Amino acid sequence: MEMRKVGNLEVSVAGLGCNNFGMRIDEDASKQVVDAALDVGINHFDTADIYGKGRSEEFLGRALGSRRAQAVITTKVGMQVPEGEQGGSEPYVTRRCEESLTRLGTDHIDLYLLHTPDPHTPIGETLSAFAKLVAAGKVLEVGCSNFTGAQLEEAEVVAKELGVPRFVNAQNDFSLLNRSVEDDVLPVCRRLDVMLMPYFPLASGK
Repeated sequence: MEMRKVGNLEVSVAGLGCNNFGMRIDEDASKQVVDAALDVGINHFDTADIYGKGRSEEFLGRALGSRRAQAVITTKVGMQVPEGEQGGSEPYVTRRCEESLTRLGTDHIDLYLLHTPDPHTPIGETLSAFAKLVAAGKVLEVGCSNFTGAQLEEAEVVAKELGVPRFVNAQNDFSLLNRSVEDDVLPVCRRLDVMLMPYFPLASGK
């Protein structure tokens, strides 16, 4: 399997999206999918705290089991936030990270993403929260999802000003049917040396 560098992580070019775990497929089927992926050299598994109301992380963690060291786990925080909370705030990020670690049954998240921009929280607060998780060894690399090019540039500037880990990854909707990132996010990723990770690369079969 061909690999790519995402920060300091070695990630397979083909990854497995786990958003259907706990929704469209049950735990047994999820394990079969995870085992099959590992067996063909896929090491990247992408999930989020909200997928399957947390079951995706639980199913993935149990499916990996003793093969955890073979996997690069990406999970995300900050989408579908309860009323009164802010998805990028330090308290929310810190609490949700601990919950994700518990569901995944692991002591660290390889790549932790802010799932969507939080218009109510300064990006510096989110980056500082991520930095504390990295310093504690609970997260290895950080990134973002659904950011515009301008938001990605702002995060880069703020990370440098604060002296905290920068986003090494940007995850956006990108397929033959949706190529909007080519005019906005992709040029910024190239300039900043941020790895673009498409989601819905097959446009969900449309």
